[in-house]
Order: sequence, then C-alpha cells, then structure tokens
Amino acid sequence: MKIYVLGTRGIPYVAGGVETHCERLYPRLAAMGMDVTVVRRRCYVAPRNEYRGVRLIDVYAPRIKSLEAICHTLLGVVKAGIDRADVVHLHAVGPSLLVPLARLLGMKVVVTNHGHDYEREKWGRAARAVLRMGERVGVRFANEVIAISQPIADVLESKYGRGDVTVIPNGVEPA
Repeated sequence: MKIYVLGTRGIPYVAGGVETHCERLYPRLAAMGMDVTVVRRRCYVAPRNEYRGVRLIDVYAPRIKSLEAICHTLLGVVKAGIDRADVVHLHAVGPSLLVPLARLLGMKVVVTNHGHDYEREKWGRAARAVLRMGERVGVRFANEVIAISQPIADVLESKYGRGDVTVIPNGVEPA
C-alpha cells in the first residue's frame, strides 16, 4: 500500500506536535511493509531522501502564514495523484480542505484532527472561517477520521455526526 503524508512541516527533527506524531508513527508503518512517503515543506528541513524506511519528498511552500499549509498540501496532493498513491493521510484541519481533490484523484483519504486550530488567537476572522471549513470538509469527505484525543473525537461526533472517529494519542511512545 502506497501512503502519502501531508500537513506536516516534515520529519525528522522538526519541532511541533504534528511533526512529533508523524516522526513516531510512519517509521512503524514502514517497518510493517507499507510504502510511506512524507511530503515535507522544503523551507523547514535539511535535504535527505529517507528516514527510518520512510521516503521523504521536499516540496515548495511559501513562507506566508495563511498560505503555507494549504499551498503545500495542494502541491502534495497533486504529487500523490501523479505517483498513484493508494492513501493520502492529511494532518490538521487546514490541509483537510483538500480532501475532495484527493478523492477526485482516486485516492482514499485519512484525516487526523490534532485540535481546533480555529480557536488559536494567531488567526484572524477569515482564517478561522477557512479552518472551520477545513474541519467540516475533512470530517465529511474523508474515508477515515482520526483524532489525537477522546475529547476531540467527541466534538467531531457531536458537531458532524461522525461516530466512527478513531482515537490515536499524539506522539505516544509505548512503555
């Protein structure tokens, strides 16, 4: 199974919750025999092609707060379509706006909701509206939805009626 991962700035060694989650999850899937590619934002990472069995592809992303994630995700979804990925795994609510495009390109889509980004003070009114729409689109059109905590899964079920959300804690190492 060929899996493309989008919505992260990159792995390895990039600070952030989504990045930690991805750095710990995808080498495990690769070790299980999955063909995993993480699409990284070129401006955050040192060039390399592989990390612990995970293929790494660096793609352009503009260093503009409100455009960086969505532009990078658009380019990554197109790349995944060209490479005939089976699954696209999108992280965070902003990138989830591209779920319909990935589905139109014939890929299964998994989205992971890491939190309600639209509640963060750094976003203005327009950005918050777009992030809310990303959450709605992701939950409605993704084949599978993951939440990093039960409270997030509960919100997704109550707001959108999606009762099949899987909870996978964020960046947890087994004891």
